[in-house]
Amino acid sequence: MYKSLGNYGNTALWYLIPQVVLLGDIDGDGNLELVLGLTDRVVRSYRWIHDSPDDDGQVSGKLVGLNKWECANQIGTVTLNYSPDGTPCLLVSQPGGTFMKISCCSEIKDDTTDNVSTKDLAVTSVDYHPLLSSRMRNPNVSTEILGCIRPPGAAKDDRTNMRYAVATLDGTLMLVQGQDVLWSMQVDHQLFALTKLDVTGDGTEEIVACSWDGQTYILDQEKRSVRFQLEESVRSFCSGYYALDPSKEAAPCFIYTTFSNKVSLHL
Repeated sequence: MYKSLGNYGNTALWYLIPQVVLLGDIDGDGNLELVLGLTDRVVRSYRWIHDSPDDDGQVSGKLVGLNKWECANQIGTVTLNYSPDGTPCLLVSQPGGTFMKISCCSEIKDDTTDNVSTKDLAVTSVDYHPLLSSRMRNPNVSTEILGCIRPPGAAKDDRTNMRYAVATLDGTLMLVQGQDVLWSMQVDHQLFALTKLDVTGDGTEEIVACSWDGQTYILDQEKRSVRFQLEESVRSFCSGYYALDPSKEAAPCFIYTTFSNKVSLHL
């Protein structure tokens, strides 16, 4: 659906039920695709196709649908990761500490529609990974997943050994590489948000998990951890870098949105 935004152009896609939005090169063709995880258990992928510039030099285009995948259960998160051979894949979290792995392989296939030539995703494969589902206290508990965690000491262009983290609402947190669970820990808080951030400044990303009651865990990839308590219940959480002065280097930060309608930023 298209919707006019005045001087800001047009909306190329309009969804009422998006759960997750991801931008990433999911098929290794060097271009970014748009991936949507929807509340009706469907994952869709799109590619932006540029039209030829008009007489005024303005460039327009449209989103072309590529794939639709239907999941067995409700989607928690969708994340980008890389297989051991370095090819990209999507990880879609499912209840009970499980997930689906969607591997996409691009193949050039000219499809001329309205004078627009596109590259379609020709080959996809979907695998189901139970991980530790047999040991979950609640097989229906919601799950979060976070990919592209680079191992300590790995080169920046090395995508063959990427790790991913899995967290569940009943307090299970895991670090996984390929099919192997490197470590797993259990906490007494309901984990609902999972991010990564180089908190210590050593060049290696730590795993940051947050619970509904404000308990925040920071773990390195060797399972060493610290935690602290935000004194309010948390509605949403994210991490990143923030600078109070544009001339100064941005510092790692945590951002919380609370149920009392406050935004709390911690540097």
